[in-house]
Amino acid sequence: MKSLGRAGCVVIVFLLVVADAMGPARLTNGTLNDYVSVPAIAVVALVVAAFYVVIFKARPFMEPPDQFPREDVDPIHSAKLRSFAENEADVDTLQSKIFGLVVAEPSAVRQRVVEDYVPDHRTLRQTVTIAARIPKKLLPVNADGTETVYFPALLAEKGELQDGFDVYTESGDPAIVLNYREYLRLASAALHAFLLAAYRLRVGEPLPPVAREAELHAIEDMMSRRLIGSPPPTYRGAREIAQLRVENAAIRDLAAKVVQRLTTHYAVVMLVSGHRKGRFVVKYSRTLIPSAKLSESGTKRRLTFPAWLRQMLGARPVVINIELDNASTCQSYHLRIDGLDGLYLASQQALDMKQLVKRTAKDAPTPPHCRFRRKLGQSHAHFYARYFPDRVDTERPRLEFKYYETPPGSTFRAAVNAFACLALVWFAGMMSVLSVAGSASATSDPKSDIPAILLAFPAAAASWIGFEAPTGRLFEGTLTARFCLVATAVLSLASSGLYMARYIQGKSFLPGSLPYGLSFLGLADVAWSTHVFLAMVNAVYIGYRTCFAGWCYAWLATRVDEPRPPKE
Repeated sequence: MKSLGRAGCVVIVFLLVVADAMGPARLTNGTLNDYVSVPAIAVVALVVAAFYVVIFKARPFMEPPDQFPREDVDPIHSAKLRSFAENEADVDTLQSKIFGLVVAEPSAVRQRVVEDYVPDHRTLRQTVTIAARIPKKLLPVNADGTETVYFPALLAEKGELQDGFDVYTESGDPAIVLNYREYLRLASAALHAFLLAAYRLRVGEPLPPVAREAELHAIEDMMSRRLIGSPPPTYRGAREIAQLRVENAAIRDLAAKVVQRLTTHYAVVMLVSGHRKGRFVVKYSRTLIPSAKLSESGTKRRLTFPAWLRQMLGARPVVINIELDNASTCQSYHLRIDGLDGLYLASQQALDMKQLVKRTAKDAPTPPHCRFRRKLGQSHAHFYARYFPDRVDTERPRLEFKYYETPPGSTFRAAVNAFACLALVWFAGMMSVLSVAGSASATSDPKSDIPAILLAFPAAAASWIGFEAPTGRLFEGTLTARFCLVATAVLSLASSGLYMARYIQGKSFLPGSLPYGLSFLGLADVAWSTHVFLAMVNAVYIGYRTCFAGWCYAWLATRVDEPRPPKE
């Protein structure tokens, strides 16, 4: 705040110096009113208003929202959970292995994942369909499909709230989901079953003291609460379990991975019964709020001037970025974006995946295979990946889809307005000049205000067509169309004012003619020539953008994808 005040003082002094240079430089007749010029007063008023907005309006608005205090869980609860896992849990070893395998190595169970996205104004509605298959070695010998499976449908980061979250069975009915307390009991019971199996102990036999201590710390880590931006965890429990000397190291390592994952994430566990030889399908849907970056892709700045103008004028660019969090949790992955009204897919690209696709996933028979639907010009998008490897902490693989407006759209409406404005401005200019040139009196009046009324039409049309009330659509118009509509409205209103200002106090208002007897479209008057020239520039530019957008869409829609030889 102090630095802001010092910078503000410097800015005020600088602006006062500039304002003083714009006004009188010394006292005139010894009065203060002659020294304090109007520009200086205006600059000071603007600076005061700006500081008022920044300090009393913008600064409180930018304050981070109040957060509930993060309270650490009392260690006594972890001891209670360990006691429950030892004495009361009814989760057998196979159920624990299925739960742990899905948490630690989800691609071993998830065979196919399909993500469907439906964009909205500021959110994405995500629907995930998971086709799972439990390995035969984890199913009982006499399995008949009625066994209960505790299946983690989603591993969410701790501190994130899941909006509009729903879980469904294969038939579309709401699924039974464990609450948070039941989930912690399940995780603790699974961990205890892992440790018993690692030491080759029977249910009810005590673990060694060092294992009991590691189990207690692991349960504390799984119970720990975290917020976004919390310091990195120590993974104390996972490290202690990984260092245990056991007879079955594979199960011990699986337990350590489960604890490590559940230290920073929590599982949404659903009950699955009625599987077909270990195969079943589950679904969940939620609402995602992607982080907004009001700048072009490839720049690190979160806000640029063109992006700010788009927000102010309501011309939102449709660029959808989706992170591939589920791609590495399955063997076959599909991502689909449903069609958008009035838009077509213009480009698609994968970001931060150059090094990732060079690695081979664990137990994968081949390197990863990724591809887009190459066809562009349609309203939907499709991405496919197979054997996608796990990402490292520094990688953030994601997809970027850019959608453009399907012609004819807002640019066509803006072009119609711009050419109508050009015609009316030229017509009014000709009437204004001819009414004076063809009369005996320099102050003759054609006794008609029809041109002034007609000139107001493009401004009203620009308001009706370009800035109507929000329709609930994702896309409302391009920045070029909005700019041209603003220019059309300004030019039409300025020309209407110029036409009505021909006569001021009974004298004709003609600022002058073009030099050397020149004329522009029959107009020699400087003011009308300038207005017609600006209207022509506006109309030609928006007309060019409309034709080019139509050509791009036609070329993409009619392009035939021919197979290309691989690059050597």
